[in-house]
This record gives sequence, C-alpha cells and structure tokens, in this order.
Amino acid sequence: MSLLDEIRADLTNETAGVSNTLRKARVLAHELQSPELAEWVNFETAGYPNDDLVPSYRHFVLPIFGNFHGVFQSRMTGVVLPTNNLPAPDGKVFNELAVREGMGVVEAILASNNEVFHVQLPAEFTLMLRDHVRVTGGMVLHETYRQVPRHIFAGILDNVKNRLLDFVLDLQGKGVTPEGISSGTDSPDLVRNAININIHGNNNVVAAGENVHQEFKPIHKGDITSLIEHLRDYNVAEEDLGELKEAVASEPNMTGDGFGPKVMAWIGKMTTKAISGAWQAGIPDATAMLVKDLQAFYGG
Repeated sequence: MSLLDEIRADLTNETAGVSNTLRKARVLAHELQSPELAEWVNFETAGYPNDDLVPSYRHFVLPIFGNFHGVFQSRMTGVVLPTNNLPAPDGKVFNELAVREGMGVVEAILASNNEVFHVQLPAEFTLMLRDHVRVTGGMVLHETYRQVPRHIFAGILDNVKNRLLDFVLDLQGKGVTPEGISSGTDSPDLVRNAININIHGNNNVVAAGENVHQEFKPIHKGDITSLIEHLRDYNVAEEDLGELKEAVASEPNMTGDGFGPKVMAWIGKMTTKAISGAWQAGIPDATAMLVKDLQAFYGG
C-alpha cells in the first residue's frame, strides 16, 4: 500500500487518530518535496505560533462573558458583554477567537466529557473593557471569559481531515506520486495547486457586493416562531431549526452563566457548519449573528 493510500485509509477510518495521520502527511510532504504541505502539517501538529498564521477554519467569533463584583459581596455572573460598541479595533480583538492549539490538544479536548470549555481572557483585556462596560449598583467588571462549545474543536478536526483527504484524492485523481515528483515525471506545480485548492482553499459562500440586499423578519422576545422564521431567512436547515426548538423548550431562560448548555451546543454546531461550508449562510461571523438573535429572543 502506498503512503497516499495509507493516509486515505486513515482519513476514512473514524477510529484512526488524526495526529498519527498528520505524521504520515509529514513524510508525504518530504517525499513530494513540498515545503507548503510540510508547513501546514507542522502548524496543525505543533500549533500555530501567532494568530496571523491561523487559517480561517480556526477563527470564530464568540460572545464575551463577564463577572461583576460590588460592595457587600454583591456580584453578577455570566453577563454577556456588549462589545460591539467598543472603539475599533478592540471590538474585533475581544470577540474573535483564533484556536492555535495543535491537533493533539484538539483531540484531547474532544476525548473529555465536557460540552463547553471556559477560556479566561487576559487581565489586561478585562481592564480595557472595564472602562466601557458598566452595570447598575456600582459593580465593577472583575473577570472576562469565553464559552467555547466542543463543536468548535470537532469542526476543526473535521476540517483538517476533509482538507487532507481532498488533497490526497486530487493527487490520486491526477496520477501524481512521490516517485513521479522525484523522477521529474510529475510537475511540482501540480502539488502546489492541489494544496492551494484543497488545503488553503475556502468554500464558504458569503453574500457580498453592492446589489446584495436581504431583509430578515424581526425577532420578538419569547416568541419562538419569530426566531425560527428569522433564522429560516438565513437558510438554516429545518433539521437544525427543529433541534433549536427542542433546546429552547428545555432551556426557556438564560442562566447566570449565559445560554444553557443545549443552546450553546447548538450554536457551536451551527458555527462548525458555517466554517466548513455545510451551512451556506451567506454572511460572515455566523456565531456573532446567532448569539445576537438568541439574545433578542431571550430578551438579554
């Protein structure tokens, strides 16, 4: 069995670990004499050193939650912070999460039983937000954090598998082999093109242009029908809308930690679909849109 066949078999085997498959892909990059593939595999294995290098399928817009402390041990927890009014570029910095962790960490997170992971923001972010976010009673913003659903990490893993599988299938479809690259029979440009299209490519559909105009139905507090009709305008699948109805029915109110776990899991699932291209939403920042719509429904 060739190395391409081994990697293909691994990627279609649900029980095979992606970290081990990436090690095989590192060998493949060496045999294909492809520094572009080697760089991507190294980042996905060891993690990305800074946010600027993180690819789009690892970027997410998530709400920021805050805990407030006041006199006489008074406190408010799980408050969704209105970061959209922060002066640029702070709003983008606070809301955007770039998942830099390597695949070993991603797989370890998915192996846990947690549905939502709390990621604490640095103290300097909290201090900067403190000047812009205030609540009644004189309470002060004490700490800030994100709630990251496990679907975020599952989506990253799925993206890596699909991109690498598409790359391998592309090479096999064109008859490109490491032996052909080494002998000069196959052009290195074929490998570069396959990487650009299948690994670095982005299949998301975004509505853009001067003539694009969309009107969406309003959302009324506590009215599940208005929420569903609004999301239907975004081309959310009926199956997903049904799951949201069930989640909202079991979690009719926001808790001290924000949305309930079922609603958070649904948001994570939809974010994964938007990033992977499975949900043709036609808009960027799907997570921020869903959070805003659900806040309007809950009256938050």
